[in-house]
Amino acid sequence: MPGAQISSRFLVVLVSIGIYCISNKSCDGFLMPHNTIPFSVKSIGPIDFTPTTGTRGSTSPIERDHNNVRCRTSFIPSWLNVGAESDDGFSVATVTGDEESEERERDENNDSDEDMVSRIEKYLSDSSSEEASVVSDDILDETERVVSDLISLGSQRGVTTAEKLLWHLVEEKERGNERAHPTIDLFNTVLYAHATLSSTPVDSALSLLTHLETHPSTTPTLHTYNTALSTLSHHSRRYRFADKKAMRLFETMSLPPDGTSYTHLVTTLARSRGRGAAARATKILKESLFRSHPSNVTVATVNTVLTAWSKSDEPDAPDRAAELLGWMSSSVNLVPDAVSFTAVIDAFCQRKDWRSVTRGEGMLNEVISLYLSGESDVAPDKFCFTIVMSAYCKLARRGRSRDAAKRAGRLLARMERLSEEGREGPG
Repeated sequence: MPGAQISSRFLVVLVSIGIYCISNKSCDGFLMPHNTIPFSVKSIGPIDFTPTTGTRGSTSPIERDHNNVRCRTSFIPSWLNVGAESDDGFSVATVTGDEESEERERDENNDSDEDMVSRIEKYLSDSSSEEASVVSDDILDETERVVSDLISLGSQRGVTTAEKLLWHLVEEKERGNERAHPTIDLFNTVLYAHATLSSTPVDSALSLLTHLETHPSTTPTLHTYNTALSTLSHHSRRYRFADKKAMRLFETMSLPPDGTSYTHLVTTLARSRGRGAAARATKILKESLFRSHPSNVTVATVNTVLTAWSKSDEPDAPDRAAELLGWMSSSVNLVPDAVSFTAVIDAFCQRKDWRSVTRGEGMLNEVISLYLSGESDVAPDKFCFTIVMSAYCKLARRGRSRDAAKRAGRLLARMERLSEEGREGPG
């Protein structure tokens, strides 16, 4: 019937607008004035202005323009309206006299920091000068403090200088200087600093590790290897072949791995998102980490692998995710949280076929039932609802089901009922 068709299309559009508002945390003036909470967001809890990593369509109300932090005024409550609004709709904070004084003090500290780095760099280039001998005494007497000060600068230059200084002390020790103490713990500190501050964190960290392995006077510890694996884990999403490098490093370690080593390897494989990554991560999680170090199998580690399955294009990804969720609770005695269920729901809804999406909705209903029965750790958030509603809207737009739009509308209505009953989950 024409009327029914129009009604169905209208419902798809309406639900799509609701999903957009939920995902972007603001309708930006569309259908409602600024400084108001969209009904679909209000229904499931307070707004969190922190950008959510990995969420499609998520935007941040905060943008940076040089040294100013510029916030869209639509996100600023009236009682916190600081600074004047500029022509482009942003509120720009003004600098007071006290702030100018603090800025001058910071500049002076930066100049002092640069002087310290320059002095050490000059010492390393010519350690025979009279000035260098004074610097040398400070370095030899307080090596740990000097290295810490260089790293605390928070710059790649400071970290690089700290590493060069340690290798210089290694040479001094080889020459018989008993005051030189370049400990492996200090190298580990520099290795971690490379991982967090370097513009090329993985290359810098692995290069230092290789140098430590091949140099006759230095011997890496298990902590050294785990720090390198941790670097690969944290940067695996943007570093090409991180999964292969992690496997190679893991297999060539000169010391037996511990639970932390396995955890970093599993996380790196899962986050790499390469073909077969989820399957390899699952295999190591179950057959290696769980068997040898069961206490290191945590909800967060399993969730990382579940998320890998949700992003996988393998045909059996949803079933593998559901199987891992069951293993998590039955074999490891871990209690899945909201992230665990959301990842599995997402895996089903990514298939974009009626059977998979309805299974995803079925799991969402199970999560809601658990939450209403008192399981607060599994409270479904707005993204969990959005995943299923968005999948139904896509099915409706493609004409794959007449009931898809109605199901999306019912989910939206259920969110409203939960809010009215005071049972809304976290935002």
